[in-house]
Amino acid sequence: MSPCVDLALQRPEVDVDRLALLGISFGGYFMSRAAAHEPRARALVANSPVIDLHAYMVSFVAGIGGDPEQTISPEEDFSLDDIDQISDEEMPSTIKKMSRSLIRRFGQRTFLSTFHYLREFTVDPAEIGCLALALVGTGEGGEPLRQFDVFGARVGGPVTSRLFTADEGADTHCQLGNLTLSNAVTMDWLEDTLCGR
Repeated sequence: MSPCVDLALQRPEVDVDRLALLGISFGGYFMSRAAAHEPRARALVANSPVIDLHAYMVSFVAGIGGDPEQTISPEEDFSLDDIDQISDEEMPSTIKKMSRSLIRRFGQRTFLSTFHYLREFTVDPAEIGCLALALVGTGEGGEPLRQFDVFGARVGGPVTSRLFTADEGADTHCQLGNLTLSNAVTMDWLEDTLCGR
């Protein structure tokens, strides 16, 4: 992120004292990690705060069998080339798309090597010293809610936590059911904290 921050701060309209990082979905991990190591970040919005990417991703595939490293043998492992040979009955097309994306995104050769590699993607919330806003929906599941709680309890700087509910229509992943509310909460928080409203 530091080269991106360098570039942003070269722009005359960017105020170095009001630089905020916003991470949504996977970005909740990547921006939390950036905030832990980029001292020029004055604020972080993590939607949701992901501090252990392996555990987070395992929670998303738990409904189809659990942690792949425990449920898939090395003989059952597959690569990008293998996915097209797997029938839709054996692996639904949505899981194929997710698998392709995950393997490509993390530059690994197989599905299992990708999940093993994800173990390296952790961040200690105590290293985040800037202002932080943590957002999560109640319907995201146990692991995202657990990481939200740990983030809120351990973050090194001042933190505001916001739990979205089904009554608000915003309990789903990244509040996709009510983005207007999610965006309003984010913008109001940024205005209150960085602009001193």
